[in-house]
Amino acid sequence: MSRTHVASALRQQVSADARHRCGYCPTREALVGTLMEIEHIEPEAMGGPTVRENLWLACSTCNGHKASRITAVDPTSGETVRLFNPRRQHWDDHFKWNSSV
Repeated sequence: MSRTHVASALRQQVSADARHRCGYCPTREALVGTLMEIEHIEPEAMGGPTVRENLWLACSTCNGHKASRITAVDPTSGETVRLFNPRRQHWDDHFKWNSSV
């Protein structure tokens, strides 16, 4: 969650950009029952600014898992890769639902 205050107008813009869904799991904000967190794609702890282009919506579970990370080890290749960026990448190109889980 943002440590910097995010003005209401900016929050509304980011929420509209995200289509009112978490950028990572894409759960709808209406299903969560509370406002989702404003997530810094480039974390504040790493100098990421509080500007529209660096913000997205995230549910508390996804935001907690991402925390201040921007990379992770790919379990298939073993390489360190950048985490998914919901502003620049398409969810369907990187993930798929698995209803058997």
